[in-house]
Amino acid sequence: DYQIRRSLYTAWHFTKITSLTGEETTSHYDEDNTITRPIGSVYEEKRFQGTTGSGVPFDQGTPPPCTVDPIFRVTEQKAYTNVTLSYIDFQHGRVQFDYNTNRVDLEGGKRLNRIQVFKKALNGTVATTAEKEYVFTYDYFTGVGDIDFNDPNGNNNDYLLKRLKLQTVQEVSGSESKGAYTFTYYEGNTFTTLPSKHSFARDHWGYFNGAFSNETLIPEFRGVLDAVFEKPQYVELEGADREPNETYAKAFTLQTIEYPTGGNTTFDYESHTFDLDISIVYDQSPAHLELYIDPISA
Repeated sequence: DYQIRRSLYTAWHFTKITSLTGEETTSHYDEDNTITRPIGSVYEEKRFQGTTGSGVPFDQGTPPPCTVDPIFRVTEQKAYTNVTLSYIDFQHGRVQFDYNTNRVDLEGGKRLNRIQVFKKALNGTVATTAEKEYVFTYDYFTGVGDIDFNDPNGNNNDYLLKRLKLQTVQEVSGSESKGAYTFTYYEGNTFTTLPSKHSFARDHWGYFNGAFSNETLIPEFRGVLDAVFEKPQYVELEGADREPNETYAKAFTLQTIEYPTGGNTTFDYESHTFDLDISIVYDQSPAHLELYIDPISA
């Protein structure tokens, strides 16, 4: 085991905007020295050895056996120093942001509770009562536990299984509460429930694909290698099912927005498609991988 630590700038935040007429808008931030640690990423490497010079042409016989080494796996953990927008000042008012730090799905994470708008007097004094505010309500998506690269035994917890979910946004002006914007999502059954954040059940683009039996992110490979042997050799390597599944990929995505006026917008999704026959495979791996299609019947 080894650790490499380095600090990087991951974001910039503005402090002041000056208009052409000289009016200034300034932003103020809280730096409370807290740390947010999201789920890390994983790097995997699989090495194999074939019999040099004894490859079976890809249109003859059965593929030769390969010796596959154990998967080499490294997980990467990120830690972010929290800098949170507190309020924005402008000539005639102030916009203030209120947060809650009680999140079970993100270590050190915060969620936005409300945005308040205050008026300013001519002398710059900020009113004590908000002119208007927007209130946010939340719940959690709850996933299902499975084998993942953080815990191969599948002993998942809230940190790995829960994801914050915005339910409503409501405008309040003084004592008057307006209707809320309500959000619903694709969730609640086998096809629309995400697994652990560390799950191997994901397609090539990172979307959930329902392949709970995956124990690695390295996909299976069946093809011809022509750069690591003396002559082209057809190879079969077991691996993960990384094929996309449109039904599973929609899990926890936004389905409907209901407006205070009574109307709504519904979102439907479909996977991208491509034509494999006219696509160009861009491969930078040490061995050039060629597409293999049914050598027995070719």
